[in-house]
Amino acid sequence: MGIQHNENVMAVKVGSGQFAAGIAVALWTSSLFIPSLTVSGDAESALYRGSHILAIGWAGPIGGAFAWYANIPWLVEVARLARGKEPRFWLSAFALLLAFSMVLTPQLPIDGEASSGTPTFVAGAWVWLLSFCPLFGAGLMKTLAAKAAGKLEA
Repeated sequence: MGIQHNENVMAVKVGSGQFAAGIAVALWTSSLFIPSLTVSGDAESALYRGSHILAIGWAGPIGGAFAWYANIPWLVEVARLARGKEPRFWLSAFALLLAFSMVLTPQLPIDGEASSGTPTFVAGAWVWLLSFCPLFGAGLMKTLAAKAAGKLEA
C-alpha cells in the first residue's frame, strides 16, 4: 500500500498565504467575543467586547484613535490571500502599524457622553493586534525570498 495522490484535492501549505489568512481570520474573529477594552471613568460598562469596538470604532478619530481603520487593509489582504494571490508586504506592514497605533490612543469618549476616559487594553485587543501578524509574516517571507532569489533590489 503506497501513498495515493489525488490532484483534485487542494492542499493548503503551512507556508502559504492562504494558511496565514486562515490564522488571521481565526484570531480576528475570536477577538470579537473577548473583552477588549476598559475605559477609566466608565462605571456602567466595565468591559467592552471586540464586537462593540468594531461597531463604534469608525468614530475613533474623534478621540484621536485611528487603529480601527487597520481593519480595511487587513480585509483587503485577507481577501487577496484567500484567492491564492501573493502577499503584499507593504499592505500588511501598513495595516500592522495602523493597528499598533491603538497603544497611542490618549482618551476615548464614553458612550456618547461629553466626558472621556483613559483606555486600558485587555486580552481581546491584543488578540486583535495579533491577527495582523500572520499577514505581516507572509508578506515578509515573500519579500525576503524574492530578495534572496535576486528578484528584488536592495
